[in-house]
Amino acid sequence: MIIGQYQLGEAIGEGGFGKVYKAINLESGEFVAVKSIPLSRIPKSELSSTLIEIDLLKKLDNPYIVKYLGSAKTKTHLYIILEFIECGSLQKVLKKFKKLTETLVAKYIFQTLKGLVYLHEQGVIHRDIKGANLLSTKEGYIKLTDFGVSTTLGKIDNDSAALGTPYWMAPEVVELQPSATSCDIWSVGCTVIELLTGKPPYFDLAPVQALYKIVQDDCPPIPEGVSPNCRSFLLECFQKDPNLRIGARRLIKHSWMKKAEKDWKKTKDTEKENESDEEDFNFSEEDEIKNQKDQELDSFDSSNDFGDMDGFGDIGNLKPLKLNNQFGKSIRDDLMGGFDELDDDDDEANLTKLKGEINLKNGDGKNRLDLWKEKSNSDETSDSDSDDQDFEQNKKSLKSGTRNNQKDIIKKYEEKDSEESDWGEMIGSGDDKADTKGGINTDFAQKLKNKIKEQKHQTKTVKREKSKDFNSDSEDINFDLESSEKENDKEHTGKNEECERHQRQGRTVISLIESLKPSSTEQNILRVCDNLCVIFQHLPRTKDFLIQYHGVIPILEMLEVENPLILHSILRVVNQIMDNNENIQENLCLVGGVPLIMKFASKNYSNEIREQASQFIHQACMSSSLTLQMFIACRVLPVLVDLLKVNYKNHKPIVLRAIQNINAVFRLQSQTPKNDFCRLFVKAGLLSPLLDVYQRVMEDTEEGMSKVLLNLSKLLFTFSQADTIVKIHFSDNRVLKKLFKLLPNIEDSEILSLMLKSIKNISFLLETQENLVRNGVIKVLIIILNEQKAAKSKRLTEFQILSTMFNLCKVNSKRQEESAKAVIIPHLQQIIYDETSAKHFAFPIICLLAKSSRETRKELAKYDGVNFYMYVLKFGYWRIHALDAIATWLKDSKSVVEPILLNQKKYILTLVKLLTETSTYLLGNILKPFLTIVGLSVDLNKKLTKYGIVPVIKSHLNHKNADVRIDLLKILFSLVKHGDQKIILKEFSFESLKRLKEREKSVIAQNMLGLIQDLIYPSKSNQKSLKKKSDRKAIEEIDIDSFQKKIKRNSGEKEKRNVHKKKKHKHTRKSSKLHSKKH
Repeated sequence: MIIGQYQLGEAIGEGGFGKVYKAINLESGEFVAVKSIPLSRIPKSELSSTLIEIDLLKKLDNPYIVKYLGSAKTKTHLYIILEFIECGSLQKVLKKFKKLTETLVAKYIFQTLKGLVYLHEQGVIHRDIKGANLLSTKEGYIKLTDFGVSTTLGKIDNDSAALGTPYWMAPEVVELQPSATSCDIWSVGCTVIELLTGKPPYFDLAPVQALYKIVQDDCPPIPEGVSPNCRSFLLECFQKDPNLRIGARRLIKHSWMKKAEKDWKKTKDTEKENESDEEDFNFSEEDEIKNQKDQELDSFDSSNDFGDMDGFGDIGNLKPLKLNNQFGKSIRDDLMGGFDELDDDDDEANLTKLKGEINLKNGDGKNRLDLWKEKSNSDETSDSDSDDQDFEQNKKSLKSGTRNNQKDIIKKYEEKDSEESDWGEMIGSGDDKADTKGGINTDFAQKLKNKIKEQKHQTKTVKREKSKDFNSDSEDINFDLESSEKENDKEHTGKNEECERHQRQGRTVISLIESLKPSSTEQNILRVCDNLCVIFQHLPRTKDFLIQYHGVIPILEMLEVENPLILHSILRVVNQIMDNNENIQENLCLVGGVPLIMKFASKNYSNEIREQASQFIHQACMSSSLTLQMFIACRVLPVLVDLLKVNYKNHKPIVLRAIQNINAVFRLQSQTPKNDFCRLFVKAGLLSPLLDVYQRVMEDTEEGMSKVLLNLSKLLFTFSQADTIVKIHFSDNRVLKKLFKLLPNIEDSEILSLMLKSIKNISFLLETQENLVRNGVIKVLIIILNEQKAAKSKRLTEFQILSTMFNLCKVNSKRQEESAKAVIIPHLQQIIYDETSAKHFAFPIICLLAKSSRETRKELAKYDGVNFYMYVLKFGYWRIHALDAIATWLKDSKSVVEPILLNQKKYILTLVKLLTETSTYLLGNILKPFLTIVGLSVDLNKKLTKYGIVPVIKSHLNHKNADVRIDLLKILFSLVKHGDQKIILKEFSFESLKRLKEREKSVIAQNMLGLIQDLIYPSKSNQKSLKKKSDRKAIEEIDIDSFQKKIKRNSGEKEKRNVHKKKKHKHTRKSSKLHSKKH
């Protein structure tokens, strides 16, 4: 097939908008690439702008981008002619070699950034950086392709679709925000991962799931094994906030790129020696000198004497780290071993401090190590003082390990010692003899013993002196002493009697337990159990005999009988002896009583036996943490789940105790994370019976049930905070059906808020969202919104509901449509009018609805959507999204939106004011939808020109970003075509446009200024240049329809003139013949 001067050959690629063919220029023999796009994919209203775009891109010229050579159009297709790159894309390279080395990837990305720097400076956003759009020459050079036109066609193809390929998309692109150059940087990071691993981030997920993860995750997963420089580079690319993301010009200066540049330079220098005609990629002489300096610095860094400073290889011998005081060491070795850890920590702290202070050079150029040594000499004398302070701070710990009388002696000893300050003599200097292996200082230990003996001697002397004083007192005092001695004798006698009585009771208990034998009669066993229960209840001290005389084992042995009555009585005894006695509880656990008794909680036994078993478990769970840990180790969690399943009406105490026990498990302070308990509980099937109990408790009118409901809600909230596995269990169909049935009936605002938080936590996870929607979460949440009337409860629930709705709807147009049909729009509008905290979720949801589908736009029209979006334009950041929503709606339903905008003057003034007040920082984002609006409405162009938008555009033409200037010029071009040119002439003279063109660095912006200049001042333009073929194409692209009509009109007039000339010539010939005949 021949297109103009090109003959199409084999297909070498296929994209979303057509095929790419290899073709040959029949005149020059040059090979080119031709992209074929069906005209059916391009609306007639967009064809002229597409041709303009191609003509502008033809002006771009850079070694790192594919050259646009032109275009051709047939009745059915548009053909774009491009430079042909022989080796194809890096995607094809990956198919052959699977993945590339980090060094090679760095070289490729360095060239990619070179091309991006040029495109961004020219005002072009690529929007689809990936391996398939990076073409490689046989020499290994990289060129960017598929920029500009493809993104324009993407917008044409689908209004609401995000531009780009899902796995490489930036989060702001996924959320349908106006694109900026920062979205290309994110795609560069994804391309790095693609080249390193063979796959882009999230490639294992479906496209919709990948889009959700891109928006939800803080950063895509970075491959393991990459260098620190590469990791740092990727983190720069994956900055979530596009306004904080680094630009291409700064990113190319990253350390990872600097190394790639050096490697690339070496490759270039080698090629330059071999092939003198390779000049496109040369580096300057200044760069070569800089490279030599960098190499010298690298060699210095690798050879300096401080290379292993971070390892502290030789620092251990530095003098300040030696402990020159043995006093603290002797005390800790002699009295308390735990003090060692404190000293070790102090040593580590000194090392840390030392490491932080050592650097190669300080600010004055002096060696920091020398400074530190000088300082350490002056600090040596303070070590003994610091040791004394350490000892004083740890006196309490020293006292704790001695007996009471020793505590008093040491206390007096320390007090006296602190007053007399004679520790210094005992401490001595740092050179005192000590055990080199860290042993005890024997001199100090002997002195300490002598001191203690002296204190004991003084104490005995004081007692003797006191007794002498008492002997010299009066007889009355002696009488009092004698009477007090008699009273003491009575007390002692009473204690002996009590002790004997206690022993008798103990013997009774032991004899009763010894009579418990499986061979005894049922009546005898029941009688003994009743007696034991009475004794243990009224004489709790007798329980101690069970441990002393091994009475626990015989009781447990009785649990092996099969008689239900006996089992029930034995369990009563067990519960009685466990009551408020942690020693017996621990003893029961240690002798294996837990699994033996827990089995009676199963449904295989009668409810009476299960009642006793649940009481046993409850006492253990509510006592000490050690006992609870033993129970958990014996697999008590499934047993608790089984106890929840009993009939609530008939056995409510069992259920309520089970709830308390589950709460106790989560309150346990241990090293086991709560998430592990959640995993074990959901594996045992807790959630479904827990919601059954929730329903029964809601129906229970007994006092105090609201507190039980609150505890159940907190439990569910705990599970919703756990890991992915637990959340997936939470999103089970049976669980969700029960949960959504309960929600509308909850009246307490605190409980409802907790339940809504639980649903919100589950909605964050992509794997759970489909189940949530399938089970009707959207309808349920909107029903709750409808029912919340009171202001306080409404605000509590609105925030949770809208955050959940945002999680569900942000990347899924079907859910957006379902929400609109469920009448969420008036709620969103009211929240924004009221400006409550939930507005931060209401804004993005309502702005997304306009881009979702035609059905959602119909729902918006019911609630005066266009006027509402105009109201949202006053809210700072959200004005961008609101204007984008209006532009999308105008494109789909011009007859609905345009009259509303035109009929109210305040809306025209609002649009003008919007460009006036928007900061230069956000101007680029506003211009994208603004350009769409002015390009779709001719009448709006006229009104905007009338109400003063031209001076505003002129004031922004000095913006530093080329893409912003280009968008401004495109808006101005539309105003020139359709607006009042007299107003435009006042602002832009021929000379001012000429100066702007001369000052402009962007090639595309220069061409736009030339087109505007030709439209405003056609008489002053070079008419001869317009007759050239290339300029004639430019005029066709400005308004192809009118130009074609003009050509037809001109050709028709020309034919008429030719016919007239022929007739005249015929008439002349006839008249000349007649004249000759006459003669």
